[in-house]
Amino acid sequence: EASRNESETSFRATFEQAAVGMAMISNRGICLRANATLCAILGYGLDELVGRDFHDIVHPDDLARVRQTASDSIRTSKTSTTEQRFLRRDGRVVWVRVTLALVEGNAGKPNYVAAVIEDIEDRKQAENALLLSERALKEAQRLAGVGNWTWDVQDARLSWSEEINRICGRLADAPAPD
Repeated sequence: EASRNESETSFRATFEQAAVGMAMISNRGICLRANATLCAILGYGLDELVGRDFHDIVHPDDLARVRQTASDSIRTSKTSTTEQRFLRRDGRVVWVRVTLALVEGNAGKPNYVAAVIEDIEDRKQAENALLLSERALKEAQRLAGVGNWTWDVQDARLSWSEEINRICGRLADAPAPD
């Protein structure tokens, strides 16, 4: 009994103090338990998350894929990881990386799904900024009629930009000249 109590206390401390969002979710998507980090990521109080259907806060454009991923994870008992958007309590969208793992109870029957939820909003914003910058560079090269090339010294590989390929009349997938 003492060992079990110590194990439960250790689990609770780990769950509550984790630097990532954590939740225990029923097989139907209902939040059974959540930690403070998840509440901060989503902007909900603990009393607002527990009992809530997680599908209600998934971004509508991601819902079908998220349902399928969760269903596959439960059906196959395999851990799955996906990037998706949640709708915060204030209506803002937040990008997260969700890892789901089925926790089985007695006789191997599904008990609940353990979810680890990491806020990746900053990374997604940086990726978007890089994409916009790359598009702007390509457009500037196209308008100016200039291109560029790079030489990877380690791999001894030459790469040409789309515009330099066009200027030289080369197909983009053609081997680089020697």
